[in-house]
Amino acid sequence: MPAIRLIAVDLDGTLLTSARTLAPGGVAALRRAAERGVWVVVATARALDSAAPLCTVLGVRDPLICYSGAQTYACWDGPLWEERGLPPDLAADLAEEADRRGWTLRLAIAGRRAGAGQPAACPRAA
Repeated sequence: MPAIRLIAVDLDGTLLTSARTLAPGGVAALRRAAERGVWVVVATARALDSAAPLCTVLGVRDPLICYSGAQTYACWDGPLWEERGLPPDLAADLAEEADRRGWTLRLAIAGRRAGAGQPAACPRAA
């Protein structure tokens, strides 16, 4: 058994280049790890339909974590193992608070993605 048994990796800002393509060196390294028996788990804020094509290019068939942990799949082509969403009343409260504060809010409702509000200014950058 390999010393490293699992690698969890993000897509945006990690494996994807600024041109939104998979970095060849990262792909090669992850494929080598998978060939040695290491599980390569993609963990992303993306939805399944956005992450799956990238996972096929990676050539991995290990579990996939989407929506920042709200959905876990056995593989990019399913099945869905677990889904944990916010209760609708809490989601509505969060959306109202985000609007009130001018925050950007990204959410998914029944598989549809939506955004609301404006990006909040980073206090450190001000």
